[in-house]
Amino acid sequence: MAAITNTTWFYFVYPLLLIGSIWLGAVIARRRYHKKNIAWKPAGLETSVVGIFGLILSFTLNSSNTEYRNRTANLNAESDVVAQMRRESLFMDTAVRNEVKNYLIAFTGVHAEINDNHWTHQQMLDTIANINGQFVDYLLQLHKDSSVHQANITTLLRYHNTLCTHFYKNAFSYTERTPGTIMFLLIVGSLLIGLLVGFMNTFTLGYKSYILPILYTFLTSLAILAICDMDNPKTGIIKPDTRNIQYMHQRLLTSER
Repeated sequence: MAAITNTTWFYFVYPLLLIGSIWLGAVIARRRYHKKNIAWKPAGLETSVVGIFGLILSFTLNSSNTEYRNRTANLNAESDVVAQMRRESLFMDTAVRNEVKNYLIAFTGVHAEINDNHWTHQQMLDTIANINGQFVDYLLQLHKDSSVHQANITTLLRYHNTLCTHFYKNAFSYTERTPGTIMFLLIVGSLLIGLLVGFMNTFTLGYKSYILPILYTFLTSLAILAICDMDNPKTGIIKPDTRNIQYMHQRLLTSER
């Protein structure tokens, strides 16, 4: 299902499908009831069906929004660790301080572009892995140097581990999507409800409202497309806020310490 909802054309085709389902419902009402003069009375279950669909839609939208907020929270937590690691390094030897600064500049420079579509998931993982590997090698060299205070190495390693935890948690959250079965249920369900809306809006002779179909098409399309958009932080409009880590990167570049 992700192969369909991740594409740009889905954003244009889905509202058209909703309009088509409403039109089909209206056609069925005219042909099966108007032309044959058959009366149809609502059973009272229509509202319940729409209500169930609305609950599923709202829960899924809330879940996607929570995941979006978690991505931003991870980025902010990562920025805090960068700042703490930098401050700790200021009380260490000049060589260590400069190495930590260079590491953090390289790390934040890459992660600040996590929303950019030109980075594939694997490319970013490989790039960060190389940067981390070089820093760990440096810490191992320090560990062999008896003149270096070992407590400093422990402190830097602790911050490095925390930084990696936040990064990988956030990086892999970018690949998480709403389960395909849920998206299938929402899309098919919305089309069936659209069929019902078109039918109920047309089956009564002498009555036809344009407001209900328009509102249903607009609100449902907006909700479904918002879920798809938040599920795709690299290509979507709604992206996690990276200003915090971008600010940290710029501060590191301009800092004279």
